Amino acid sequence: MESSPKCMDSENFFGDTALHAAARSGNPKIVQLPLHNSADPNKTNHRGSTALHIECFLPLNETNNNVSVDPYTKIAAILLCKPTLVIDIQDINSYTPLHIAGQRGCYEMVKLLIDSGASLTAKTRMDSKGQGGRTPEGMAKFGRHDATADIIKQMAKVIERGEAVVMKKKAFVLIG
Repeated sequence: MESSPKCMDSENFFGDTALHAAARSGNPKIVQLPLHNSADPNKTNHRGSTALHIECFLPLNETNNNVSVDPYTKIAAILLCKPTLVIDIQDINSYTPLHIAGQRGCYEMVKLLIDSGASLTAKTRMDSKGQGGRTPEGMAKFGRHDATADIIKQMAKVIERGEAVVMKKKAFVLIG
């Protein structure tokens, strides 16, 4: 890979790039390779998913006390530190990474995304049955993750009051 940086955004049958594959590995060092070779962190596969979408779907069960920082959350932090990353890209279902993390109850991932400036008001597309139109908080409730929904709701109130300063500080601490 290092000798052919132009291949970084080549796609497989599913539209996945080297960065998508590296993101699934759960190994932050593997993710660094395509990023250091100019891989586009905003490149989407055929489902409209970026590497960040994948990271938000894969975090380990957060009750696992053997891991200090979930490797997928750490990879998300690495991606969030890329200045070109667009955090709120929507996939084919209109899900942003925060929608996915919220629905799956990935509390630490949700906090990281919010701290990095993810939209709390983005809505999913309405389907033909009139379902959808959910915000990240709504997705957390839909997934029955009350604690995750609560943190999103609390942060939305803080932002409404103009008290939030959005920085990527937490992401930089996680990748330390």
